[in-house]
Amino acid sequence: MLSIQQVQTLLAQTPSLKVSSIAINLDDALNYRIAEPLVAQHNVPPAANSAMDGYALNLEDLKRNHFQLPISQRITAGCAPLPLQKNTCARIFTGAMIPEGADTVIMQENTTMTDNGILFDPNKAYIAADNIRPKGQDITLGSSLATTGTKITPALLGLLASQGFATINVQAPLKIALLSTGNEIVAPGTPLKTGQIYNSNRYSVGSLLKQWGQVELSYLDVADTFEDTCQALKSAAQTHDLVISFGGVSVGEEDHVKDAVAALGHVEHWKVKLKPGKPLMIGRLNITPSVEPNNMSSQVACSTSKSVPILGLPGNPVSAFVTFLLFAKPLLTALTGGTFTPASPIQAPIHFAVSRPKKRPEYLRVTTTDGQLTPCNNQSSGVLSSLYACDGLAFIPEETLLHHGDSVDYYPLEVLMSRA
Repeated sequence: MLSIQQVQTLLAQTPSLKVSSIAINLDDALNYRIAEPLVAQHNVPPAANSAMDGYALNLEDLKRNHFQLPISQRITAGCAPLPLQKNTCARIFTGAMIPEGADTVIMQENTTMTDNGILFDPNKAYIAADNIRPKGQDITLGSSLATTGTKITPALLGLLASQGFATINVQAPLKIALLSTGNEIVAPGTPLKTGQIYNSNRYSVGSLLKQWGQVELSYLDVADTFEDTCQALKSAAQTHDLVISFGGVSVGEEDHVKDAVAALGHVEHWKVKLKPGKPLMIGRLNITPSVEPNNMSSQVACSTSKSVPILGLPGNPVSAFVTFLLFAKPLLTALTGGTFTPASPIQAPIHFAVSRPKKRPEYLRVTTTDGQLTPCNNQSSGVLSSLYACDGLAFIPEETLLHHGDSVDYYPLEVLMSRA
């Protein structure tokens, strides 16, 4: 079995898709992903400006005139100032452009209005460039704004707007098929028969995918037969960029996903050293799109074959959720041309002990009380309510004894989900 980090590295090396791009208005771009690197078109601020309401002046003039200067002009934000007259100051407001010849701004709180102009407090230490925002302090012309695959957040939208972008090229939504296996799985709203359960993975993992960004989701329910599984996988791969399956990747007689993937393509890896979520599968489906014989030669048809990645998640709700948080992001990031960065944990003390070393690394669902981590009562991979009740996941290394008060890596659930 590979380690968690090894699987993440393997997924992060997945070849990127040839995702088509579309031009979109900035108003509609939230949650899409950048299709090409964006660089700054302008300096921000475009010229040096005042960080305070006060007076723009030249320090040498101030000292030469015994800290008293007449006002020669008034400068508001958005207007072009005249060059500063020698031995004068300019009344200036926050955001207004610094006039030529001025080298500092003194805030109005350090001044007194007199009949002869403005008297500046002589006991203050004034330094050149005080209260001046230099040209390009925020953004420099030509600097990188966003790389390919970057998700457009509200903050990035503001940044792009500050550069004057009205439209941008974004990646077309990823087409993802969510395939649920199992004769016992039924959709919410359907009366349950004996032995049946509702499909929760579609909604929990599906919502994480929607948080990832712009995606087009399709849902397939598959009966527990090899033939049905093969047909569903083949159909999904024909029209999607990625297939994510739930269940069917363990060693049971009714677990057909792994064998079906092997028949249609190949299994790159199976099983990860992790609890919950050991039966994880990574593979590819090699598909030749259906074509009409009269419209395309067999040679051309062969050239259009494609290899579609598949991520096989465990069927248990907690295992599916946790493995998605750990392994979907490196895969999705790679497919969209981005660079994967693992989540950074917080060090937090535990309010429990680990008296028997664990054979596999484990992510415990925990709550935080007075800064300490307390595990949820039931850590079974089928107890979905524990995910709703917990604040985050505590990482317990394998072959490690822990005592009350020891610190472990802690991942707040909101952070993990926001990174999905």
